[in-house]
Amino acid sequence: MIHTFKNHPYQYIYYNQLVGGVKGAYGKYEMDYYYHSLREGAEWLIDNEVGKDTIVVATNHSRITEYYFRNYPQVKVIYSRYYEKSKANWDYAIWANTLIEPSQIEKKYWPPKETIHTMDVDGVPIGAVVRRISHKDYDGFEALNKRKLDEAKQDFRNFLKLCPESEEVLEGYSRAFLMERNLDSALYYADQSINFNPRQLGALYLKSSILNTKKDYQGALKVANQMVDIKSDFVEGQFQKGYAFKNLNQPNEALKAFQLAITYKADYTQAYYQIGDIFCNYKNYTKAIEIYDKILKLQPNDFYATVYKAKCLQMSGKNDQAEDLLNKLPSQNQNHVEVVKVRCRIAMAENDWNTAGTYLNRARFINNDADLFVLRSKFVFSAQNNKTTAENYIKSAIELDPINREAQEIQKSLQTNARPVQQNQAQPKQQQSIMFQKPEKKNPSPITIPTK
Repeated sequence: MIHTFKNHPYQYIYYNQLVGGVKGAYGKYEMDYYYHSLREGAEWLIDNEVGKDTIVVATNHSRITEYYFRNYPQVKVIYSRYYEKSKANWDYAIWANTLIEPSQIEKKYWPPKETIHTMDVDGVPIGAVVRRISHKDYDGFEALNKRKLDEAKQDFRNFLKLCPESEEVLEGYSRAFLMERNLDSALYYADQSINFNPRQLGALYLKSSILNTKKDYQGALKVANQMVDIKSDFVEGQFQKGYAFKNLNQPNEALKAFQLAITYKADYTQAYYQIGDIFCNYKNYTKAIEIYDKILKLQPNDFYATVYKAKCLQMSGKNDQAEDLLNKLPSQNQNHVEVVKVRCRIAMAENDWNTAGTYLNRARFINNDADLFVLRSKFVFSAQNNKTTAENYIKSAIELDPINREAQEIQKSLQTNARPVQQNQAQPKQQQSIMFQKPEKKNPSPITIPTK
């Protein structure tokens, strides 16, 4: 009863003495989960800050807040999630204490330092009125969206001088460095953002993506698991998890993650690409083609899905169909390296080594493509009988792509002095599977197809 009368109109925010009352529950349980404090915040703004000039007020519940400003046309109310506030253009904000990261409450990062009034229960803030101290954070994100990276970084730096604990701006700063391919700086500022908010999904995504790019797949997987633990339907988290599993040579786990990404976002073509690549890598060309056809259904003129489908057709022995598919591509795409590689494969399958050599010569300056090194290895061994160079090329292919099964098979064949296998015809059913360790036992394929 004392609590009820003392804290009206917030008497519903009650925690018993077994947890130490409201103060004991603060930061462990939600506070103003019905957003009642927004009324006091609006009335305080009206009494103290609202004049004749137009102002924009951000809040994490706009429908309620708009009602309190119904008689003040000079006040425009906009909705913003608390952890996306820097991306919105506002002058004041009224935040109810709900969905706030507990560690930020514990470390007193909430309410934010720009707070000019709090709504309290038993001495702890259940809501806050905030005056924006700078628009440089907003300017930075606007510049970032326009890819004006130098301008964005300068704006972010200026804002961080005023508010160094802004997890959102630190995330934006990290993204700007990542867009410049400055991975070390991007990783540093992603970590800084996570330090201030361990549940900052955007920063976790950036960190996982950076670690995958740096080929720290175990580290990327750990961060990806953090993301999906926070939000299981976070598509980018599932994708990064699948990408890490794929490169850790765990294709089944990768397929499960990519399938979840597609389940949560049906048109997520990047996940389809990865699934198709896994099936192609394990010679399940029929399934791979089905996947690329799904992409082409979503995006009928998708260049990469078309070329990768042609590659699978060629590797399953359907050279004419692969050729027809490539011929339908626009003329400006005919010299693209992916097209050149497939045409080179077709020429090799037809023992037309002069044409194959011509295609390889077009790509002679590209040294970061594992498939090209595979083709070079095949060419110098089959056309020039140069085993030493072939072995060097295949070694480079495996260094670039350690899970490339074609490269691994060629390396084994070179070690036994056998001619590299030409994948120019459909494989018999019993040879469709590729085993992880002991192929002589003819185990079933390690690839299983997850269901939704």
